[in-house]
Amino acid sequence: MKTNVFSFIVEDPQERSYDQIEEIIAKDYDDILFGSTNGEFELDFEIKDISMMSAINKAIEYIAPINLVVKRISPDSYVTASEIARRVHISREGVRKMISGDIKSKNTFPRPSFFLSGSSVWVWPVVVRWFYENGKTDIEKVKEAKDIYSKNKELEDVLI
Repeated sequence: MKTNVFSFIVEDPQERSYDQIEEIIAKDYDDILFGSTNGEFELDFEIKDISMMSAINKAIEYIAPINLVVKRISPDSYVTASEIARRVHISREGVRKMISGDIKSKNTFPRPSFFLSGSSVWVWPVVVRWFYENGKTDIEKVKEAKDIYSKNKELEDVLI
């Protein structure tokens, strides 16, 4: 078993305060780190399990009694060049060179999926697969990225 690390961004249909939710989590869920980022509640998990998807599903069941709605799972599936660099532990300049083709590889770097406020944005599972195909990461990272992407798409469909 491996340790799967991820976060849930959640909302509370009961509109409890940060302090009320923190009290519940501190009392009954001492293995969850609770916080707030940009006005959103976040639950951080480290779960030992055979796959990311299994760990995510267990976490959803685990927090069901709190009645929080999972909006999305982090790490996000959409990434900029800076985030790619952070995730694969190389410089932003290194990523820029891979994108431009200045650093040769087996195949060309994936094209951005879209542009947002002038920045190129990629889908992380596509990018991490490219790193795997070019010998720069392992297949487990590809599986994790696909699991989070799939679950986020499922959650998105529920929220729409």
